[in-house]
Amino acid sequence: MSVTAGVGRAAEFGVLVRDADALQKASTLTTLVFDKTGTLTEGQPKVTDTYTFGGIREQQALRFAAALEKGSHHPLAQAIVEKAGGLDIPDVLNFRTLGGLGLRGDVDGTALLLGNQALMQENGVDTVDANTLLESMAGEGATPVLLAANGQLAALFALRDPLREDSVSALQRLHQLGYQLVMLTGDNPRTAQAIAAQAGIDKVIAGVRPEGKADAIKAFAGQRPA
Repeated sequence: MSVTAGVGRAAEFGVLVRDADALQKASTLTTLVFDKTGTLTEGQPKVTDTYTFGGIREQQALRFAAALEKGSHHPLAQAIVEKAGGLDIPDVLNFRTLGGLGLRGDVDGTALLLGNQALMQENGVDTVDANTLLESMAGEGATPVLLAANGQLAALFALRDPLREDSVSALQRLHQLGYQLVMLTGDNPRTAQAIAAQAGIDKVIAGVRPEGKADAIKAFAGQRPA
């Protein structure tokens, strides 16, 4: 009866419990793992800065990036499309999603890549001109999104997704209850560490692709009681 009441009470606060057995096992937990975007953060990132390279104009860079992102519902994609609001967004040919890395496609006869630094490295795009900016963004907790055109670095977008107002206080209460707090994210380690420091997170597992998050949790659980 008490377990059933607990499940009902949790639902009133928007917490869905799979079954009574899961709720009972929760009493033995020592570690809680959180996703970042939309859980610890507001989930509504904004493009705060745009840097261009190789003579491309900012509006052209935004058109290219928004063309690749316009069909996506991911918060980072929506932020880029919103930033390009009012611009003529062209169609994309040969579009491909590259899990955990970014996107590729052809726009106006230009071969484009849009995503993280790993995507650029895998495709031989030299990002040395953006290294100082990338380091600065990571230290500030901003997420960098890189654009390459015909194999050359074209733009760097800085996106920021603030922590939710109630995140820090909620995490502090969990600390007081004795839980270890872990953040699991696809962000690069430096960006993730900066956000974790703001939130009061104990440990960060960064650079994890979406399809690898379940395995990352299993691996972490195998290292210690969870």
